[in-house]
Amino acid sequence: NASKFFDGNNPASIGGGYTNPFNGSVVVTATKVSDGTPAMIVGTAEEKRIEATGTARFRAYGFEAIAQSAGSTTIYMPTALCQFNSATTFFAVQNMSFSTPTVVTITYSAGTNQPTAASTTIQPLAKWSVNPCQSNGTTSYSGAAVIQSSASPIAAVGKASQVAGTQARYTTAYLAQATGPTRVAVPYIRWSPASPGTDFRSTIAIQNIGASIPAGQLVVRYYAPNGTLVNTCTSVNALANGAKLNSNVAAAFAGGTDFSCTTVQPTNGSTYTFSGAAVIQGPAGSSLSAVIRNSTPAASTQIHTEDFNGISLP
Repeated sequence: NASKFFDGNNPASIGGGYTNPFNGSVVVTATKVSDGTPAMIVGTAEEKRIEATGTARFRAYGFEAIAQSAGSTTIYMPTALCQFNSATTFFAVQNMSFSTPTVVTITYSAGTNQPTAASTTIQPLAKWSVNPCQSNGTTSYSGAAVIQSSASPIAAVGKASQVAGTQARYTTAYLAQATGPTRVAVPYIRWSPASPGTDFRSTIAIQNIGASIPAGQLVVRYYAPNGTLVNTCTSVNALANGAKLNSNVAAAFAGGTDFSCTTVQPTNGSTYTFSGAAVIQGPAGSSLSAVIRNSTPAASTQIHTEDFNGISLP
């Protein structure tokens, strides 16, 4: 139950020829002092940066370490952006093999201005940093991604970063997934009025990581803190493998093309207030992944934006 901290700004805490600055990947292994057999460990990473231009501010984000057993030759990213509302996603893809290079290909889901596929060879334990704009220019895109490896298991962390002009606003972090459940829990959902803009709004990106889901068979249910069902949103169209849909409790997305909801708040939910949770459910045998983004309605305070992965339910 003890812990150990490695500080990237303190090379002495890491050793082994590490130098600062550093941009790469990390592999952590552990053995028992008693007999040298493998030990069980968990880990998290927290990254922080101070912007050098515009208003000085910190941007901090955290994510969990990924067990080698969780790696796969196909993994899924529920959100992929290129200059969408000034935000772009960046993927760090790591080859989890200690000895085998692998060719990794990223395919983006259908959508307006869909980027072309990107591919590269990643050496053992190394990482590939890539974003949709690299194969899409600066054309706005919002979709999802499927990442495939030719030889060895891979893992990936996604980061969404928004820069408006010279003003850096936020960076978030979330994990790619190889498998998913039929039901996903979202313990934290918020919706606040557009003014004063000091609270959060939650939006859910839901990716199908299994067989195609027919129209009307993906449902998002929103619950108040006392368990009262507040809104039920049902998918309008079929969802192919790798594709994604977006949902929020106010059903406030323009056009409402992804879900049909029992309640749609008027004026884009600008005066609506909600605090609660959600459950995402697909048909029997389906496999889902979700990333939830919490941001403030007012652009000037979006430095507080954060992402988290949905939680598997039995």
